[in-house]
Amino acid sequence: MNKKLSPLVSVITAVYNQENFLKETIECVINQTFRDWEYILVDDGSSDKSGQIAKEYAKNHPGKIIYLEHENHVNKGVSATRNLGLQEAQGEYIALIDGDDLWGPEKLQRQVKIFQENPQVGLVCESSYYWKNGSDKVVDSVKKPVGVPGNRIYNQPELVLKLHPLGKGEAPCVGGIIMKTSVIKALGGFEKSFVGKNSLYEDQAFLIKIYLTEPVFVSSDCNNIYRLHHESAMHSIIAQGYALQGRHFFLKWLSAYLTDQQIQNRAVHTSLKKAFWPYKYPLLFKVLNKLFSVVRGLWG
Repeated sequence: MNKKLSPLVSVITAVYNQENFLKETIECVINQTFRDWEYILVDDGSSDKSGQIAKEYAKNHPGKIIYLEHENHVNKGVSATRNLGLQEAQGEYIALIDGDDLWGPEKLQRQVKIFQENPQVGLVCESSYYWKNGSDKVVDSVKKPVGVPGNRIYNQPELVLKLHPLGKGEAPCVGGIIMKTSVIKALGGFEKSFVGKNSLYEDQAFLIKIYLTEPVFVSSDCNNIYRLHHESAMHSIIAQGYALQGRHFFLKWLSAYLTDQQIQNRAVHTSLKKAFWPYKYPLLFKVLNKLFSVVRGLWG
């Protein structure tokens, strides 16, 4: 019997109540020009038809699309759900796409090529199109480059200092990244403590861990679409007024992580200390939180 070869790329989608968008997301993965992939759909306790949709695609694409869910169909949050997919993943690389976002057809092909040309990097990221809810035309979307000059490698920990949340530059969207499976597994996967009202920075937590330890290639390509809509988890958290609270949770987590990992970089610690200052003044915190909620709400 011939041994089944592992795919080069494992694509993971954490699925949660996205029945209005999920089919379109799955189809954009199926239609990639790069074919050496497996697609892992992990249901995070959906109460709508998302799980049914994911199961149907897995049934119709055996060996290519895999359906998973937590025991007893419970909801554990995005990080724990991605970790379940990570346990199943057989690919050398991990690519993430949320169940309401989209990829252009050459996304995987172009990013795998970058990895092949730059084998020393642990992660490749690219610009993203932000597609605002209410428009039926993708051409109406706004391109947001990663907030540093593109088409070059950044050594650790440069991006910690240059990109959001500690830096001023725009952070990459998860739909615009691909990373080595060995790297994210060695770093302990995705941070499960970022749940509920504290989940706003869960993407930034695992990105920071990579920025601190691995070279990163920032591409000027743009082959992914981040969909802005009122049903998204981010919009819900911001609308409830948890924006700066979520940031405070992230900063406290990062402080503990730097201590636990014995990371002594002075510039990183200085930047983190500066990021804490609004939380020393409760009235200013309330004003900034309200302002942030209003501004971000305009995009939702």
